[in-house]
Amino acid sequence: MASDDKSLGTFRIGDLRRPEVRGSGKTPQEAAAPAGPSVGFPAVESRLEAGSIESLADELRPSYEKLEAMASDGDMKQKAAAKKAMAAYERTADLFEYLYETKAALQQGR
Repeated sequence: MASDDKSLGTFRIGDLRRPEVRGSGKTPQEAAAPAGPSVGFPAVESRLEAGSIESLADELRPSYEKLEAMASDGDMKQKAAAKKAMAAYERTADLFEYLYETKAALQQGR
């Protein structure tokens, strides 16, 4: 047992951790602090500021129609992937609709 105790004297948990899971060295406050007025979604913000739900629907429609065609034709794996992508498009459109409604409500409250 004495030999085991000696080997534990040089043991460090950090030696067992893989390099890719080590922390960034930043405190949680530093990591969470935004650098400026934007949190990092300029594409979403620009669509919200300049567009409308109708313009977004017009932008998504061609891709969604292609996915509909893929979901009706092709092999089972392709159909399943197309249906998942269609669901993602629908969730995205719902999210943007909610964001546009929130933006309108905030502007009315001013």
